[in-house]
Amino acid sequence: VSTQSTGMSCRKLSYTLALIKPDVYANTISHRAILNRIQQENFIVAKERVLRWSQTEAEEFYKEHRGKFFYQRLVEFMSSGEFHALVLAHPSEPAITKWRSMLGLTKCYRARETQPDSIRALYGL
Repeated sequence: VSTQSTGMSCRKLSYTLALIKPDVYANTISHRAILNRIQQENFIVAKERVLRWSQTEAEEFYKEHRGKFFYQRLVEFMSSGEFHALVLAHPSEPAITKWRSMLGLTKCYRARETQPDSIRALYGL
């Protein structure tokens, strides 16, 4: 791809993994809203896939959290249904930083108080 045709420089892109979890993926309106937000924020979707993990696959993915109080609940939740996995890049900002900023605080109730337009404030449980 020519940089003239895309308007992008040849700088190396950073990538991040975004998981739209089963509850939001099952809600077509919320899922579409998040995808629209990703597009509005100029992310590039390098790759995407709809997945459904077994409990064993979820345990392997989240193994760094094994032993933490939320681990079992997270594994069960992520193996409860289909979810949307996206590899995102951003042309002008570090993708991880940009994505985390859009997500907001980990605790949804705190995000609602301090970052009401964040993804977790709007769509998190």
